[in-house]
Amino acid sequence: MSSKQFYYDIDLVNVGQLLGTRLQNLSGSAMTALAADLGTLNQGLVVYNTTDRRIYVWNGTAFDPFQIDIAGDIKFRGTINAGNAGTVEKVSGYQYVVDTAGTLTAAGVTFAPSAVVEAGDQVLFTSDTQAYVLQRNDVQATETTLGNIRLATQSEANAGTVTDKAITPATLKGKLDPLYAAQAAKDSEQDARILATEQKNTEQDGRLTSVENRVTATEAKNVEQDGRLTAVESKNAEQDGRLTAVESKNTEQDGRLTSLEADRVKHYFASVNLGANTPFTVTHGLNLADRDGFVINTQFGNSQISLDIDSVSANAITLTSLVPLNGVKVTIIGRAAV
Repeated sequence: MSSKQFYYDIDLVNVGQLLGTRLQNLSGSAMTALAADLGTLNQGLVVYNTTDRRIYVWNGTAFDPFQIDIAGDIKFRGTINAGNAGTVEKVSGYQYVVDTAGTLTAAGVTFAPSAVVEAGDQVLFTSDTQAYVLQRNDVQATETTLGNIRLATQSEANAGTVTDKAITPATLKGKLDPLYAAQAAKDSEQDARILATEQKNTEQDGRLTSVENRVTATEAKNVEQDGRLTAVESKNAEQDGRLTAVESKNTEQDGRLTSLEADRVKHYFASVNLGANTPFTVTHGLNLADRDGFVINTQFGNSQISLDIDSVSANAITLTSLVPLNGVKVTIIGRAAV
């Protein structure tokens, strides 16, 4: 089965939905084989075991069943924290609420998916050796902590300074539309300047033709009027000088026009090595008219892949992958500033 490989997080900004999604289906033996290749970097991976028809979650060292099986009733038994976790009763069905953030430890007990808790989390014992932590996560989200986050207003999106608000497609469009309009106006101005230069060249070509016609007439007159040859030759020399000046000016303007047209679109290619979850700066030096106005293609192992791409300036971008990749081929095409 063909697949698209992603080496970065996909954020649906609390708006997009995954419709018709299936978890990765693995037999029991295939899941065991997969576990041999996983580590702490893969913590949170979810698979569906087609052998016992259960969902499993990778905890960093092993797969835990997603279901919580309890024999009997669930009873609330009070609060739990890092200080009393070793002394509370550990009976299947006993439930506690965390009153102080910390790390739970108790002899012979495994806390899943993690013993690190926050105030408000719930701890449910399924046996005297196994307890499940139900994360509340009702906190403000940060770059390192999961939680709630508010959508940015258009003004906040335009300012680009707040660090605790999320951008939506609508506010992103509101930010980018004026930039695109300004670039379109600049392109129109450059097109008008090129047209004016071409019209000027046409006018100069006409003047040059006129000069050439005059030279031809003078040469015919010289043949006819040998007696005035010296005066005519002197006059021809003067006209030749003027013609040379006109041709030199045309050559200069043609060179400026060619340079102007050739410098607008540039490209860059490189092969780079990426570390795990470490932004890598690619200095392409294209001097882009718009730091975000470029097309990029990334290839790895003869396949196109997707990476987290951020524009740093008109001459540099950063690439980020969740896993290390060596030999990623990067091609960038963009229009340079005039």
